[in-house]
Amino acid sequence: MMIKSKKKFIVLFFLVLTLLIGTLPSAAVAATSTTVTIDYSVDWGAASQLASGYLHGIGPVYPNQKLINSLAIRAVRGAPHHAILPSLFDPTTYNRVKATGAKIMIGTYYGYTDVYGAKPGGNYADWENFVQDYLDEATQNNFDVYSWITWNEPDLQFSGNLAGFYETHRRAYNVIKAWNPNAKVQAPEWAVYNSTRMKDFLTYCKANNCLPDILSWHELSGTPDDIEGHSLEIKNWMLANGITPMPLSVTEYQGPGNIGINQGYDPGLSVANIARLERSQKHGMIYGLKGNDQWQGDDPNFKAGLDELADKNTLALPTGRWYLYYWYSKATGRKVQTSQNINQVEAFATTDSTTKKSIVLLGNPSDSVSYTTTLQLNNIPSYLQNTGKVNVRVESVGNTLGLEQHGTNIVLDGNYTVSNNSVSITLPTMGIDSAYIARITPGTTYEYQAESLSQTNSGKSHNVYSEAQASGGSGTTYAATAVGDWVRYTVNVPVAGTYNMKALLKKEGNRGVSQLYVNNVAKGSTVDLYGPFLYFDADYGNVTFSTAGNQTLEFRVTGKNGLSSSYNLAFDKFTLTKQ
Repeated sequence: MMIKSKKKFIVLFFLVLTLLIGTLPSAAVAATSTTVTIDYSVDWGAASQLASGYLHGIGPVYPNQKLINSLAIRAVRGAPHHAILPSLFDPTTYNRVKATGAKIMIGTYYGYTDVYGAKPGGNYADWENFVQDYLDEATQNNFDVYSWITWNEPDLQFSGNLAGFYETHRRAYNVIKAWNPNAKVQAPEWAVYNSTRMKDFLTYCKANNCLPDILSWHELSGTPDDIEGHSLEIKNWMLANGITPMPLSVTEYQGPGNIGINQGYDPGLSVANIARLERSQKHGMIYGLKGNDQWQGDDPNFKAGLDELADKNTLALPTGRWYLYYWYSKATGRKVQTSQNINQVEAFATTDSTTKKSIVLLGNPSDSVSYTTTLQLNNIPSYLQNTGKVNVRVESVGNTLGLEQHGTNIVLDGNYTVSNNSVSITLPTMGIDSAYIARITPGTTYEYQAESLSQTNSGKSHNVYSEAQASGGSGTTYAATAVGDWVRYTVNVPVAGTYNMKALLKKEGNRGVSQLYVNNVAKGSTVDLYGPFLYFDADYGNVTFSTAGNQTLEFRVTGKNGLSSSYNLAFDKFTLTKQ
C-alpha cells in the first residue's frame, strides 16, 4: 500500500483513554497464564534480523541519525523520485540509506500515473520507456539497487483487470532483464496474501517467462497473520507445479489498514510478526519490511520516521518500538527453537557463544488480554552458565501511540539456579500491546552499583541521580568537558582470578567517548555514549586480578561523536563474572 494511517477522526478523548489504559497496572486487566519455552538444543539457523526492513523509513533529514545508527537495517523500499515521500534516487537520501548497509528495493511504477494519468495499456510503449528511464538513471549514478518492483498492490489498483497487471509486469520484467540479466525483479506485491491469486500469477509467469526473482506480498490484517502458513503453502505449490521456489519477502507488515487502533506503534504485535517472519526463513523468507502507518497517502506533512520507530512529533526520539528493534539488532549468533501458545505471547530467541548472551523477545499482541508468562529455558548451554547460575534481566516496552518512550523499564533482574540445564521463571504480568526483552547471560559473581562506590576524578562535577529505568533506581554522571578528563571508581574484588567485565552505561545526546583502564591497563574498545536515551551493556572482555582487594576502574574521555553536544559520561552498574 501507499502510506495510510489511523483515521483522523480519532477523538482526543479516545487517545487519552487509550494512554490511561496502557499505563494501568496489569491487574486492572484480566490476566491469562501462558508458557513460552526456549530450547537451546534446537538450532533454527543463523540470526540475521530479516524482519528489520522499512517502507519509506529514511529521508534526507528525518529521522534523527542517532535513531538509525543503533539499529540493524536490512532493507529499505520506496520511490526513486517522489514529491512528498523519500526519493531514494536523491543523492542525500540514497547515501544515507546506503550507509546503513540496507538492501534498496525500488518501485518502477512511482510517477507513472502522475505522468500518464492511467495504468499502462494499449501499446505499452510509454510504460516500457518509463521503466527504462529509471534503469538508465541507476546506471548513470551508480546506484546499487537490490531489486526492482514492477507494481504495487495490483490486486487493488488493477481490480477487475488482473490480466492488465500481468502484461504490465511482463513488459517491465523484459525491459529490466534486457538491461541487466542479473537484475532482480520483485513481484507481485499483492496487498493481501490470496492463495488462488498468487498461484494464477505464478502460472502466468511460468508460461510467459517472467517469473520474479523474489516473490513478494503484504501482510496487513492488523492481527498476527499466518506468515508461516502462507510461505509454506506457496513454496510447496511451486515444488508441485514445476517452479523452482524463489526467495520470499513480505514487504509490508503491521502497517496500513489497522484503522483507529494505532497498531503501527504496537511492540507486542511487532514481536508476533518478527517471530513469524523468522520462522518462515526455512520456507525461503529473506526479508520482512514494516509498513508505514503514520501518514495517509501523499500527506504533505509526511516525514520519514523509520515506520513508527521515531516519535511522530520530532522524529528524533524513540517510541517503545524503537527499543524493541534495538534489542532485535543485538540478537546475534544462532536462532533457537521457541514454543508457545499461538496467538498468545509470541517469542523469538537467539544465543551467541561468542558474546555469551541470549536475547529473547516476547510480545503480547492482544489489545484486551494481559498474560502472566512462564519463561521456560531448556538445554541451557554451558557458556550461558556460571557457578550453576544464569543471570536474567527483563525490560519492558509499551505502545506509546507515537509518543516518546523514555527508556525501558527493568521488570526483573536476578541470578537463577540452573537444574538439569533448565530454569523456569514466572515473569511479571505483561500488559496489552506490550513486549518484554529478556537478556540471559552467565550468572553474576559480583555487581557494583556506581552510585555506591567511592570515586575520584579530574576535577569536574560528579553527581548521583535517581531514575526508574536505572538498575537499583540510581546512577552517576560525570560532567566531562574535554578529551583527557577522567573518573575513577574503586571496586573490591574478594577473590583473585579472571573475570568478564561489563558496565551498564547510559546513552544520551550530550555524551562522550571513553576508554576503560583497569589498574592503569586499557581494556576493551572505546565506547561512544552518544545516542537516544538508552541503558546498554558494554562488554570490556576479560580482566585478570592477580590479588584480591580494591581495584581501580578508570574511564578516560577520548573524544565525542560529531553530533554530541558535550563529553559527559553516565554509569549505572559494573559487573564482574568469574571465568
